[in-house]
Amino acid sequence: MNLGATLVASFLVTLVRPATWPLALATFLLRGGLLLVIAPIVVIPSPIGLANMIGPAITSFVFGGVSTWLLVLIVGAALVGLVWLVGGGLMAAAAEAEAVGLVASDEDVAGSPRSVVPDDRDLAPRILAARLLAHVPTAGALAWGLATIVSVTYRELTVPSDVTTPIGLRVIGGAPEAIGVIAATWILGQIVGALAARRLVLAGDGVAAALVGAGLRSVRHPLRVLTFEAVPLLALVAALVPSFAAAATALDVVRASLRGEAGPIPTLASVALLVLIWLGGLTLAAVVSAWRAAVWTVDSTGTFGAPGDGREGDWNEAPSSGTLADLRSRGVDPETR
Repeated sequence: MNLGATLVASFLVTLVRPATWPLALATFLLRGGLLLVIAPIVVIPSPIGLANMIGPAITSFVFGGVSTWLLVLIVGAALVGLVWLVGGGLMAAAAEAEAVGLVASDEDVAGSPRSVVPDDRDLAPRILAARLLAHVPTAGALAWGLATIVSVTYRELTVPSDVTTPIGLRVIGGAPEAIGVIAATWILGQIVGALAARRLVLAGDGVAAALVGAGLRSVRHPLRVLTFEAVPLLALVAALVPSFAAAATALDVVRASLRGEAGPIPTLASVALLVLIWLGGLTLAAVVSAWRAAVWTVDSTGTFGAPGDGREGDWNEAPSSGTLADLRSRGVDPETR
């Protein structure tokens, strides 16, 4: 099936399988999307505030003097990150496996009605292991580029090159090579991890075999896998940016209502508007994330629209063909005695 047909087919399957939406949303949030979702409703410190908070710590770190509170902060952040990585990763892997099973069991995807139930208890840990191993190059890129990013951040916090440009954009402009390598390896890890997860669920491969198969497929069909990663990802960005920008604007309206003592009714209306916009953004994220996941599942099955076995008793080339249907009523004892 060509690129366009796969993208359209996976989107249609997503629409008729709304049960995949919360599963995809949970996977998206647990794998870092939560930080993007809460960004519009969190007060982000100004560059001056950031400089006052972390400037001394960065200065101390750069010149070799690590204070006790900074060490405690680093250890605490590492522990929280480890718990999120393992615990959240296992929950995201379980949700991903369930979503893959739901999409793969669709009649149009499977070619005939069938059940794909990922009931293997070790499936979630294996998916997490495959996802983490797929991002080993990303970890290497982070280790290589982190020093440059920290140096640029320190310079922008202490001696800003442009006070009108957001600090994030200034850091990206100051370390484009490091950011580019990290982004490229992250995309590669996403592709290989998604393909490996489908091989684990649908083909029953081991972690090593799934990663090797996913890597070979990526090498053999680079344009195809890049398209399947880029198109839904761009759609996700296009859905999130305006919705979360609207949420940030609605939050400003709520703050203005509270400061101006506009009264309970206007304040409640502004809060309700904020909640509706924010939930709308989550809904869009859920649908597009489900589509992103379904693209890899439909492509991995490779049988969308294929003819099924037909009626029981009909002959075709399938191994299950050539048998007569069981004409007995449901509930009848299958024993022939």
